[in-house]
Amino acid sequence: MPLINVRTSLPALKDGSALLQELSSELANQTGKPEAYVMTLLETGVPMTAAFCELIQVRTGIPASRVYIGFEDVQASCWGWNGNTFG
Repeated sequence: MPLINVRTSLPALKDGSALLQELSSELANQTGKPEAYVMTLLETGVPMTAAFCELIQVRTGIPASRVYIGFEDVQASCWGWNGNTFG
């Protein structure tokens, strides 16, 4: 199921529900899936990681405003190495 997840440090968005509807429609269009089978999420007030963006900008020249970083907390048991998992 296709998912678009928008996270922003803005405390709120004017008419966020309209944005979600537009994203849903466009995601369905881009993936060729029925709109009933796509998901959209909007999170506001998310603290952003300036230190990582600045480091990447210094080392690569890519402006921090163009850097996107995704963080996921993955359980140790979901990682495998050398024939075993870490959990």
